[in-house]
Amino acid sequence: WSIRGPPGRANDNHGLSIHPFHMHVNPFQVVSLESWNDFYRAGDWHDTLLHGSGHALVKTQTNTFTGHAIFHCHLLDHEDMGMMGYFDIKGREGSYWKDAKKVDPTCYRDQSGVGFTYLKKGGGLLEVQPRWVTGAPGENCHIACGDLGGCAAGLRPSTRHELDAVLRQTGISCSNITASAALHAPSVVQGGACCFFSGHGTAADFEEEYHCGVDPPADASRFCQCQGI
Repeated sequence: WSIRGPPGRANDNHGLSIHPFHMHVNPFQVVSLESWNDFYRAGDWHDTLLHGSGHALVKTQTNTFTGHAIFHCHLLDHEDMGMMGYFDIKGREGSYWKDAKKVDPTCYRDQSGVGFTYLKKGGGLLEVQPRWVTGAPGENCHIACGDLGGCAAGLRPSTRHELDAVLRQTGISCSNITASAALHAPSVVQGGACCFFSGHGTAADFEEEYHCGVDPPADASRFCQCQGI
């Protein structure tokens, strides 16, 4: 699922902090956010998403229960004014997806799996192996990475040398390479006439400015770093 909120940076009072997404009955697993913090990491399970990102990818599985399952903005005055809906879950009550363990071997359905494991600092439940791909023209990185574990927010190539490594991984050849301050950089114009690395200040300046959800022009494709989960 793609969850959108007002665009913002990864701090309070922006993005999905303005309209926290809350879901009843079934939890969801966070796949992609524009930036991570100590509370939200790839693979974390939640029922509420309160984050400065304006766009997130999550996945869930409807199990056991049928009927109506509510989702709403977790600011209750917003909920009371109508920011609420529900899923109408069909099927047989008590049934579940038997292939869940193939997707996640840590999945459990009885008390034998109950417990917890301390993760390394900065680690997550999902093994992340980022890789660069080229999106379709006009496509943002959330969409381009939708089947590849989601967009890996973080530092973008800020020199020609760094972009060369991305080009080798994606198999793209460019006639001309230059810097661009556009938020959709790094990108390539159709046909490889020109490729752009990010000229958006120093690494410290643009680490949180990597907007996975920014759409490039219709004649350009973004280079997207996907989680590779």
